[in-house]
Amino acid sequence: MEALLLDSDKDQIIFSSDILHRADTSLQREWLVPNGIGGYASSTISGANTRRYHGLLVAALAAPLGRAVLVSKLEETLVVRQPGGEEQSYELSANLYPGAIHPQGFLWLESWQSLPSPTWRWEPAPGLRLEKRIWMAHGSNVTYSSYQLLSAPEHSSVRIDLVPLVAWRDYHAEMRAYNTELPAEWVGAPTDFAAYRSRHQQTHTPEPANRCRRWRPTDLRGVSSPLPMVLSPSISAGSRARPGV
Repeated sequence: MEALLLDSDKDQIIFSSDILHRADTSLQREWLVPNGIGGYASSTISGANTRRYHGLLVAALAAPLGRAVLVSKLEETLVVRQPGGEEQSYELSANLYPGAIHPQGFLWLESWQSLPSPTWRWEPAPGLRLEKRIWMAHGSNVTYSSYQLLSAPEHSSVRIDLVPLVAWRDYHAEMRAYNTELPAEWVGAPTDFAAYRSRHQQTHTPEPANRCRRWRPTDLRGVSSPLPMVLSPSISAGSRARPGV
């Protein structure tokens, strides 16, 4: 018997660890969030994309047509720093390869629910719990992803490293791996992207902070509201991202 709960009053769907920890079940269950103009965000509850049509930001560039996968997904790593300075990393995402799944962050999922928007809750270690939600702005090609630290070991500090996999392809098409970097601009980041681009064109050497391609809140402990991240075709401020399928 599968651990699926359905709230008939709210159409709420909840999956427990019985389903989430099994690749054969979590890879077969999908979610989709539309934006009302032809765009959407969609994947499996495991976090692995199993279709060419999956993506964190699939925008309708000529609404309601012209769909393109702009951002495939986010690679998410939760890093816990102990008082002594030791760090432990937990890779929360999942990727499907021929004959292998890596990483396998779904093994740490404790629950997934559909409302108020797709919501994941991980517990990668005792006392360490993180919640993520994904939704889209109605009428806009904008995806929101929020992270909230629910609990953490005493006296520890926690950060989350996010690496966006940028695709920018027609949603019917596929990509092949290639060794390059694509510019990605982030809302609210402290870097002046225009100034950075000017410096980069002059020196041909990106700043180390931009080369790391990671978004790091310095300390999530004690945060009472979700930390938002916004993905949009037209965004400002500077970082760099690697291409992804």
